[in-house]
Amino acid sequence: MKNKSRYPIKTAVIVFIILVCALGLRLYNINKYDMWFDELMSDLRSYEIITSRALFFNISPLTFFLKGIERDPQPPFYYMLVYIYSFLFGGGKLLRGLSVIFSMLSLGMFYKLARLFFNRRMSIYALLIMVLNPLQIWYAQEARSYTMVLFFAISFIYFYTQALKTNKPFYWISFFLSSICGIYTSYYFIFLLIGSGFTLLFFKDYRPHIKKWIITIIGISILFLPFMFMSLGHLNYIKNDFWLPPPSLKWLIWIFANFNLGYSANLGQFIAGLVLFGSLFMYGMYSYYRSNKKGAITLLLFFLSPFIGAYIFSKTIAPIYITRQLLICSPLYYLFVAKGIYGIKRKIPHVLALVFVVLLLSSSLVNYYSGFMLTPSRARFFRPSHKMPDFYIGVHEKKNYSGLMNYINKEFKKGDILVATDVQSMQIIKLWYYRSLRYKHSDFSQEMIYLFFYPRLTGGMLSLKTHNLQKQIIEIKEKDRLYAAHVLKNYYDNVIEDVEAYVNNGSFKRIWLISSAWNKDESFSLNSLRVWKYMRRNYKEIRFMKKDGIHIGLFAI
Repeated sequence: MKNKSRYPIKTAVIVFIILVCALGLRLYNINKYDMWFDELMSDLRSYEIITSRALFFNISPLTFFLKGIERDPQPPFYYMLVYIYSFLFGGGKLLRGLSVIFSMLSLGMFYKLARLFFNRRMSIYALLIMVLNPLQIWYAQEARSYTMVLFFAISFIYFYTQALKTNKPFYWISFFLSSICGIYTSYYFIFLLIGSGFTLLFFKDYRPHIKKWIITIIGISILFLPFMFMSLGHLNYIKNDFWLPPPSLKWLIWIFANFNLGYSANLGQFIAGLVLFGSLFMYGMYSYYRSNKKGAITLLLFFLSPFIGAYIFSKTIAPIYITRQLLICSPLYYLFVAKGIYGIKRKIPHVLALVFVVLLLSSSLVNYYSGFMLTPSRARFFRPSHKMPDFYIGVHEKKNYSGLMNYINKEFKKGDILVATDVQSMQIIKLWYYRSLRYKHSDFSQEMIYLFFYPRLTGGMLSLKTHNLQKQIIEIKEKDRLYAAHVLKNYYDNVIEDVEAYVNNGSFKRIWLISSAWNKDESFSLNSLRVWKYMRRNYKEIRFMKKDGIHIGLFAI
């Protein structure tokens, strides 16, 4: 599978320079934007916030941590590292450093994986593509678990392939450990484990290892048992309350487009990427299959198993099909693209293909750093509606709201109350409250953290689903009243009350009302619009501010 090179030192220098550039690209402007909803969920598991909330509610930090991961449909390993990392280095935007670390580890492991199948030049091509790819940098600069599971996925494939080839105990043990870490980081890892079983069925010379593979899988299953009951709860949540719609086949095209140039390509780059990367990927598969059938099939099995597994699961059980979870497949895609470039025998087309790939990646990367994203107004060609295109399911423009929240922090007084109209605003309030407001204003109401408004909508339906509150709100019969859910000091009691009776009881004098659209040019949810209309009709608006899709109003009671 390898071609020997007479210039190992030169290759090492080139790889080192590429990795240094990769680190620079992943650190550049890393804190330019504030944390979005999912990152705020990560920050809620940080040491400072866990400790602060546990003291406030008079429960142990461990209890608070376990209750938190119970309600988040993700395995716990990433959140455990978040807690430890934040204890050492701090939370908030600093958590993005953890993603950078795993992104760099992924690149190093990716080059080792590439060298198992390709020669040095092809491996450098693949590494360069992954280093410059805006999708990889997007998640390297996001405080979530995606680069972490990417590292474990690449390590898993590398160690498993080496175990099959050499049968050395070190690689079997490493395969086992990377599997445990992976499955405790992302449920998608299960699909990779399934793919590893198919490699044994396809190749006769691997079948003597079936016994070791079965023993390893049994060991993985046993170590996963402690988390089994919580994972069943996560599955129940995904089936009943998850926001992700069922996938369509065209999503496959969008995911490949995301693999090509991330979320920052304009329409011309988007189309050019599909043509260029798609052609190189197909040619790379074809040429590699002709030269190394076993290697090509092995890579394809690992590449396709998460795609097919997630699609079948989404169609039969619950929708989970989304680009960021399928990020674990992207390195194998880049390997085939690199093989496609290398497979072009004529020098000029070969060089041109490499140059065009680098130029497309670089141009989309420039868009990323400038904050460009293909918003609805720029994507009419694909989907002429006010909704985001299907290929950006669950992905939102980056925002800066810290200036608005700093203003609230500066102007907040005793007798003020923070109120959210949507779930993203609620998370922003919670994090800001625990990091700044409650320390600045020790006499702030200890009975209430925030209010979350719910208007009654036509036909008895709500614009926002929540776990514990929705059933209670549905039972309220009045159609045109505004209600508020607020969390009491004991944390677990959610109370629904008539907002007029609650707010007008004399406890508060001013209301800070916060709403956020998921993307800058989107309108608010019907829930938020109804709340703003209600507030402006019943209270005096003192001040109004907005930035990046976030609106803040100050009302006198």
